[in-house]
Amino acid sequence: MPPIVPSVVSQHAEEAAFQWLLRSQAVHAPHYSLADLARLDDRVEAHLDGLRVAGDAGWEICRRELKWEEAGEVFAAAHLAFVSGRDDRIAAVTDAVLAAPATLPGLVSALGWLDWEHARPHAHALLAAGE
Repeated sequence: MPPIVPSVVSQHAEEAAFQWLLRSQAVHAPHYSLADLARLDDRVEAHLDGLRVAGDAGWEICRRELKWEEAGEVFAAAHLAFVSGRDDRIAAVTDAVLAAPATLPGLVSALGWLDWEHARPHAHALLAAGE
């Protein structure tokens, strides 16, 4: 595995969160076409891919970004947590959402970013949770 450049991974985390926020607003804006939304999707996916490639370093940076209590940061961290399938990472994200309920759209959107086969167990677990 090539060495990780923390500043680049941090930039991927910031941009994944920011581009997701742009996209989440664009879907409600009448002047965005489907092609515009697809371009935004591609940008979000490119930054998520950078985080996935970074492995544990990508997760650690996203986990630290949860302190901002913003939906975009929750989206990036939740995506990595769900992709990893690690209960400790998923718990860190759900704990962050419980502490800042306004960030829930980021968690829900991270589930929507996955294909159904990967999202299904996490969706069922969240639906079964008491909170």
